[in-house]
Amino acid sequence: MFEGLHIEMAALKMLGDWLEGSGWVEALVQAEIAIPGSTDSFLRAAHVSRTKRAHKITAAALYILQKRAYDRFCLREVDHTEYLPKFNAWCKKIEDTPLFQYWATVLELELLVLVYVRSLCQTSFTMYLDALMGLAP
Repeated sequence: MFEGLHIEMAALKMLGDWLEGSGWVEALVQAEIAIPGSTDSFLRAAHVSRTKRAHKITAAALYILQKRAYDRFCLREVDHTEYLPKFNAWCKKIEDTPLFQYWATVLELELLVLVYVRSLCQTSFTMYLDALMGLAP
């Protein structure tokens, strides 16, 4: 049976497989978060703590970009303020766009992995089960 670290490494490798070829490695290098050799190792989760840090930064950046896109949408729709959808409803509506759907899925997966890691740190069994149930499909 796998222990916490092994599941964490498998989840981080799954994220690496999902992100491979997406331009994520290049974006991390361009943002000067890590050097090119290190970013390639993030895909394989060779160094767990560095890989987690990269995914935390990525999750934060993706959420900020989603909020900015929503804010721009709201500014364009100033005349129809009574019909503006809430942020979550807007995200569901715009998921028809393949690029948005891909990065929204990345954000969702990263948050699931980070919740799993937090459950280990806090020794919260219910959080642990919720995270594993989210990761299992």
